[in-house]
Amino acid sequence: MVRHRDIARFVSVTLYPAGNKHFTHALTRYRSHLEAAAQGGVRGCTFEQYMNCLRGDKEIEAWKHYLMARYLFELPA
Repeated sequence: MVRHRDIARFVSVTLYPAGNKHFTHALTRYRSHLEAAAQGGVRGCTFEQYMNCLRGDKEIEAWKHYLMARYLFELPA
């Protein structure tokens, strides 16, 4: 899509649990099939990293707690 100028920039982020090493390997392999200029647009982030970055008002904190309860087996203290 970038090559055909349909969009100026593309970023794909895959969220996955930290214990799932498959995604780290899979994302590396996927990037290797892309043109060099496009490889930086494919990123991985663990749920735990994402949750640690969420900050905000009561609504954001409630959303963060909901996501943690739904997707993480161990909730931080």
